[in-house]
Amino acid sequence: MENNNNGKGKTVNVASLIVILIVLGVLIVFGAFGMMIAGSVKKEIEGGIDIDTSAYDTSVTAVITENRKISVSVGEGMDANPADSYTPVYRYDYNGTSYTVSGSASSGTPRYAVGEKVNVRISSDDPEKMYDPDFNAKTVYNSFKKDVKRMLIIPSVISVVMIMTALVCVILFVRKHGSDTGSTFYGSTQSSEQENYDPNDDYRG
Repeated sequence: MENNNNGKGKTVNVASLIVILIVLGVLIVFGAFGMMIAGSVKKEIEGGIDIDTSAYDTSVTAVITENRKISVSVGEGMDANPADSYTPVYRYDYNGTSYTVSGSASSGTPRYAVGEKVNVRISSDDPEKMYDPDFNAKTVYNSFKKDVKRMLIIPSVISVVMIMTALVCVILFVRKHGSDTGSTFYGSTQSSEQENYDPNDDYRG
């Protein structure tokens, strides 16, 4: 009966180890796959928002005349929620001509106050082309990326803790299983010697 119980215990332990290893493998595979996808998406986004600033060779001071509001519905049907974004409008003078140009980026809240002065760069060959070094698609993306990193801190920590816990369980199981195997071997050897011992045998002469 005792041997049967030991056998069942070992079977349960092996099954538990297999489950732990499977969970650990799944976590590692999904983690690696997620990192690959995130890296690919990151490269595509960063490649799409790279700006060639070589043409913007002249620095001027612009004044924000308004923050143009754009309303977009997020969701569908009754669950749709309005989301507003604001695009700054710049006015600046160059060679006696005044130009009014909308910015290339938007945000959920106005980036600048109306009447605020901003240093921008324009193309001397085409003064209507304007580039704001402090607020453009790339700076908006970098800000969004920082927010995403903050949001992913807790899930990342949880994933690491789960992997570490699984590894600890595997190590403890291997140690315990090795110890039990040694004890069983020693116990079976000792029992065998006791069974083969004959008190009538006396080799002392």
